[in-house]
Amino acid sequence: MGAEIAEALFYDRDLTPAERSALDTYLIQRYNLPRAAEPPVITPDGGSFANQAQVTLTSPLAGASIRYTLDGNEPTAASTLYSGPFTLTASATVKAKVFASGVTASDTASAGFSILGGGDVPHNGLLLWLRADTGISQDAGAITGWADQSGQG
Repeated sequence: MGAEIAEALFYDRDLTPAERSALDTYLIQRYNLPRAAEPPVITPDGGSFANQAQVTLTSPLAGASIRYTLDGNEPTAASTLYSGPFTLTASATVKAKVFASGVTASDTASAGFSILGGGDVPHNGLLLWLRADTGISQDAGAITGWADQSGQG
């Protein structure tokens, strides 16, 4: 595999979000790179819910389509097209991605939802609830987060 380096920029500090955006714009325009869409926002951002949860997906990119899965698989251009809020009545991991012309697909947004039915875990005084079957975020196979399922944050 061959690779070429066109530019290298080094800073003595972290860039601000505005500086990072300006640098991205510069590199994209300078080298005619495809711009990636911003990932969608999943609301609520997972957690534990009694009986059901209503989920909303939004994209900051006007005219973009959002595709999503509920089985933990990565969304593709052929996955379910988001058309409005939907209700989960069973535990699921929602994964969503933005697709639009003129940009590459976004990174995947992910949120784990635990839908509790009869025989619920008592919530009074529950501070933290970590489950192995939901709420785990991964990047390239490495666990990057484990979401609290208690509903406390």
